[in-house]
Amino acid sequence: MSSCSKDDEITETGNIQIIFGNVYGACAEGCSDLYQLTDSTLFKNKTDIMNGIVLFDDTPLSDSKHNIATELLDLPKTLRNKTYESEDLIQSIADFDYYLEVIINGTESLLIFDEIDESKNKDLYEYAELMKQVMADLQ
Repeated sequence: MSSCSKDDEITETGNIQIIFGNVYGACAEGCSDLYQLTDSTLFKNKTDIMNGIVLFDDTPLSDSKHNIATELLDLPKTLRNKTYESEDLIQSIADFDYYLEVIINGTESLLIFDEIDESKNKDLYEYAELMKQVMADLQ
């Protein structure tokens, strides 16, 4: 595995894996609604996150669902190069969050947020809005 430097441009989606969706606070079950996306497959979670680990179904979702989500593979430079700041992420409600984990060439970035401050990071804000729309379309 190789890691990316800030100057690397990711042009092949095969180097990217994205886990996205919702996670919820204190609950007994059904505490997450997550998807795992690569250039060729989209999976739905079959377990909630426990100790930072989530398991996904063995069978991928349909090609039509995968096609809905593929726009998310076009990552903004902010995510590719990890140039966002924690101040860009807004936490206002303790029991519901958006979850976005981006893995590029084995290097992970994890964002858990309620909203993105558009005035501080427009690219990340627009990506989060796209993610929300994709999630709605996958329902």
